[in-house]
Amino acid sequence: MQLQTRRIGLSTILAVFVTTGGGLAMGASFAQLTSLYETQPEGCSHVIKPGWLWTSSGLISDAVSTAQDGDRICIASGEYKDAITITKPLEIIGYGETPPQIISETAQDIVQWHAPGGKIENLYLTQIGGEPSGSQVTGQNGTTVFRAGQPDYFSQDAHSGFTVVNARVSLNNMHIRNDVYSGIYVLGPEANVQITGSIISENAEAGILAIDRAVISLTNSIIRDNRREGVRLDTGASFQARDFSLSGSGYSGVFTQNGASFDISDARLSDGNAGGIVMGHCSGPGRLSDSHISGYKDGLAGIAMRGGENLTLDRMQVSGNSRGVSCLPVLNAPGSPPLNLVITNAEISENGTDGVDVSGACNVQIQNSLITKNRDRGINNGGVLHVSGTKITRNGSGGHHSAGVVTDAVSEIVMRDTLVSENAGNGMILAAGASVDIRDVVISGHPEAGLSIPLQRENQRNSRPIQLERFLAQHQRNGLSEDMTFQSVKFSQNIGGAWHFVRDAYGDDAFVEPQLIGLE
Repeated sequence: MQLQTRRIGLSTILAVFVTTGGGLAMGASFAQLTSLYETQPEGCSHVIKPGWLWTSSGLISDAVSTAQDGDRICIASGEYKDAITITKPLEIIGYGETPPQIISETAQDIVQWHAPGGKIENLYLTQIGGEPSGSQVTGQNGTTVFRAGQPDYFSQDAHSGFTVVNARVSLNNMHIRNDVYSGIYVLGPEANVQITGSIISENAEAGILAIDRAVISLTNSIIRDNRREGVRLDTGASFQARDFSLSGSGYSGVFTQNGASFDISDARLSDGNAGGIVMGHCSGPGRLSDSHISGYKDGLAGIAMRGGENLTLDRMQVSGNSRGVSCLPVLNAPGSPPLNLVITNAEISENGTDGVDVSGACNVQIQNSLITKNRDRGINNGGVLHVSGTKITRNGSGGHHSAGVVTDAVSEIVMRDTLVSENAGNGMILAAGASVDIRDVVISGHPEAGLSIPLQRENQRNSRPIQLERFLAQHQRNGLSEDMTFQSVKFSQNIGGAWHFVRDAYGDDAFVEPQLIGLE
């Protein structure tokens, strides 16, 4: 149905967001934003205005209960105290100089949607009342989960500003704020929610919580200042999002586990705790492209893989975090497949420790990227690392452990067509015992050696079989070469020399030197 009224999208909101340098002011009123519909839309089956007697002093529930499938309920600017349950496909549209505000002062959802379709537009939903009393539920493993003073995240009795249960609905130009629970709660394999041009802010739990194979699509929106996650996904939920900003989360920006997946593009994630993206236990696949992640200085990393299987990063900028990208699969069960991380056309810079940190059962590919100005190391590798077409430069703050690239004694590195230059300390530190294959690489301009190889003592090698067995099991492979192969490697202007072995000064045990193929 064509509406003959002036429509104004969220571009004005986003323009304010950009020009203020990262977010609307804390506690900003939705009235500061432009209403989507300034005059009453056409085709209204019900028109509700504050104080009308037939709506029980402004309550909307009566109009919803008498509406028929496909009806359009139009709500004028004003303040309404209500909690609404939708069981049939309806259109609920606010209009006027400012979006109408629906306030819940009880421990109920402001809006609960059970219908197989419909849409809701141009409303400000606020929950300011009700005290969560805690909940007790039995988990899949038979354990009891109890959190005093909070509703359990995954209980169907948990509430939110907008709850969708096995239903389909679109939200447009909405502002959702909940002082008690999450902003939006979506659950069920039939649940599908499309969010456009909206603000989800200052919620007591997550901004968006989706579980049980629910699907969330989000565009042109702002998620900010939520006390836990900006978005939390669990048990097979899916999050497809583009052209949005997420900032100020008390925990991670986006958190996934138990088969939940995401595909994010054209996004800016900033200024929260834990991490911009945190993949937890048995997460599903993730993809990030054309986005910027920054300001996660006190947590795990800008992007932290702690579980799951696959993550792809393309045309990303990851800067100003505690770490840039971290792959440490501590939350996957023993025997799980290794984590696969692919980074292409990215810039990873100015992070507080390492640009890329690879540990344990991680297979990482880095292609055509820039890794620069990270405080400790450009790349710290304890897994399987393949690098090509990449520039690793000006990382480290000095000292023997600063370098462009560092590898553990039980690890693998394959490098092609890469420049390693002007890092503080050494160009590369490759521990003896690592499997190394480096070809067509330039290593130049370091205050210490271009290539430093710390040796293992004979007695240190006693623990190697155990470490190697665990590594091979993690990566589901049969062997790991201890040779170091170099071909067409050019060294220049490294003050400490092209390469050298490093022997510590303690004890008289013999050292084991690896075979260096292609180095003279």
